[in-house]
Amino acid sequence: MKKISTLINIVLLAAVAFLYYNFFKSNTTQVKNATVLKKDSTNTQNSISAIIAYVELDSLNENIAFIKDR
Repeated sequence: MKKISTLINIVLLAAVAFLYYNFFKSNTTQVKNATVLKKDSTNTQNSISAIIAYVELDSLNENIAFIKDR
């Protein structure tokens, strides 16, 4: 019974190692393709820009409570 458990653990470890390697190998090619596309795009209308917002949650919670009370 102990040998079966050890064998199953070895097979699972090999599967996890394979999936880990496969995931990060394919992820780097996608990043390289994305950077190439970003460098090649000179048209500013087609480029995608990210918007970052900063929100103070304590002031937001105070204002929501104020609005609910009114």
